[in-house]
Amino acid sequence: MEELESTEIEQDDQYLLTADDAELLQEILNHNLSHQSGEKRKFRFQDLKFTRQLSTFQNMGTTAPQFHGFFVLFWMGVTLMLFRLAANNWRTYGSIWGKNEIIRLMMDKDVMVLGLTDLLLCWSTGFCLILQRVVLKGYIRWNGLGWLIQNIWQTTYLGVVIWWAYHRDWPWTHTVFIVLHCLAMLMKQHSYAAYNGYLSEMYRKRNMLKASLSQTRGKERGQPTSTKMGYSSAVDTELNAEITDLKKQDFNQRSSELQNYSRSHETDQLLSLIGTIETGVPLEPSQVKSLRELLEQEIEVLSEGLKGRCSLTNNHYPRNLTIGNICDFMTLPTLVYELEYPRTKKIDWLYVAEKTLATFGIIVVMIAVSQSWIYPVVMDTVRMKEEGMTAQQRLQEFPWVLGDLLFPFMMEYLLAFYVIWECVLNAVAEITMFADRGFYSDWWNSVSWDQFARDWNRPVHNFLFRHVYHGSISEYLEVYISHPERSTKRAILLLTDVIGHRFINAQLIADQLAANGYLVVMPDLFHGDPVPLNNRPASFDLMSWLKGPPGHLPDRVEPVVQAILKEMKSSMGCERVGAVGYCFGAKYAVRLLKPGLCDVAYVAHPSFVDAEELQAIQGPLSIAAAESDSIFPASKRHESEDILAKTGQPYQINLFSGVEHGFAVRADITKPTIRFAKESAFLQAVAWFDQYL
Repeated sequence: MEELESTEIEQDDQYLLTADDAELLQEILNHNLSHQSGEKRKFRFQDLKFTRQLSTFQNMGTTAPQFHGFFVLFWMGVTLMLFRLAANNWRTYGSIWGKNEIIRLMMDKDVMVLGLTDLLLCWSTGFCLILQRVVLKGYIRWNGLGWLIQNIWQTTYLGVVIWWAYHRDWPWTHTVFIVLHCLAMLMKQHSYAAYNGYLSEMYRKRNMLKASLSQTRGKERGQPTSTKMGYSSAVDTELNAEITDLKKQDFNQRSSELQNYSRSHETDQLLSLIGTIETGVPLEPSQVKSLRELLEQEIEVLSEGLKGRCSLTNNHYPRNLTIGNICDFMTLPTLVYELEYPRTKKIDWLYVAEKTLATFGIIVVMIAVSQSWIYPVVMDTVRMKEEGMTAQQRLQEFPWVLGDLLFPFMMEYLLAFYVIWECVLNAVAEITMFADRGFYSDWWNSVSWDQFARDWNRPVHNFLFRHVYHGSISEYLEVYISHPERSTKRAILLLTDVIGHRFINAQLIADQLAANGYLVVMPDLFHGDPVPLNNRPASFDLMSWLKGPPGHLPDRVEPVVQAILKEMKSSMGCERVGAVGYCFGAKYAVRLLKPGLCDVAYVAHPSFVDAEELQAIQGPLSIAAAESDSIFPASKRHESEDILAKTGQPYQINLFSGVEHGFAVRADITKPTIRFAKESAFLQAVAWFDQYL
């Protein structure tokens, strides 16, 4: 993007708006036309919120003391086992460590080299700070060369570490440690660079807008300037096309919606600006004033975005680009970069000592288990191969080898989990005064692999959730996601009418549901082929569009719905999901109301819902119906009520008089009756989800 430029024109009271970067003002205008003016802008990388919390075991000790005895019993058993092993080793070998092969394997080779390598591994992460400072200075752009350099660096970083471990011929203990630590530092670097790179683009945009605002003020005060600002006939043709599409939409309905939500900008002023930009004619003084107000609001919004979640400090971009900040992040027990984290007021050194002693004690237990029950079995398998046993003979021994390893492997897994996630991470968190101790959840109560993958390693899941999953959910499908103010595992899958997910009213509904505390995911059900809202071709036929080819019947729509739902539950961590269906989407919301899919559903003026689909529901269903609806007439409504009564599931059918099919989405809210019905239908949905979701 080139910086907005301004030049003088002959008229003293008119201004010609031009810019090399049409995308900038297009984004601002589209946002103000498609969102509430009072609505808080949603920024990337604000999907996770760190909170002050204790670890799961610490919570269990206070909130569920009746289970604390099992915890104590486990460690009593481990202690007795350790004494028994030590006694047997003393009797057999004259040492409590036995033959001591594991310790010799760990300590005999390159211990100092390993330490120096790890130190260099940590210090080299400073490259990310250097790159971000270069981006800040404007030498390169993050969206240009910046991200490419970062990815080349990350690939080189990982490759060199793996090569070095191979080159030094390290034992498996050294290799596992350095590679795992490398992966952790790699994720930290990626998170740091991605977030700050995103903020750098926002910072650059804000500076451009500030310069443009200064130019408009200078012109208004009659100050001389050698530049003009705005768009001229040199406007990008792609912008012209998109503006034309905007103007073709139903602006009367758009204005009525926005009048309810917007107080700082009048829709007609923005539309007037769009029209002037498209034609390339000079701006009138009143339009310059509207543009200035628009720029001021956008600058304020971007300034808030640069603060991130900062509330207690001034560590917002670019003040955060310091050696101290990156060193602080690299030592914190989290893989996700934030401008500010919840912190404790002081360090409890007794707690640190407790966790440190526990760390070394558990490592001793792990060495004892490996030495007594794992190493001998491994050596036996090596001996079998060296003695010339055939593959078939060794395969016959495999079940016995596996049986010998099951218990010690389970012990090692439990001990490794506890020493890392409960001892090491909590000790580091206490030293760095990091208050969010949610490093794991009660994964031992998991009922699925998805839940287990999320709960046993929360730092990695949070990293994947922010930097990977949100990209994969929309890699092949266009998805509108609206996040609540606070993180939640309750989500709503919003299935639209035939106008699709880009319809501004549908997005407003999604945002309002999110404002009520739900994560809302609204996918494109039509593969980029929704029904046009206005100016439909004379030859357009709804049934032909529906039946195809290619069509939009269940065989094409159902896979999209199922894929998104699966992604929500696996990647996005949604534990309870409700379905919302308007018109066309109601059919699929009802079909999802089964165990393992959706827990509750709400539909408005449903279309093409079969009796068999209603009979099959296994969860609460709420319906908002219109008095005049040819697709869901009174007879169908009464039939649906009879069916729902027989299912034994909670249900609700609200009938709104004076409205037609589509009132809950495409309502003319200038009419009090229709507006009341639309708002009441939305409140019906919120109340239903609050009760059952």
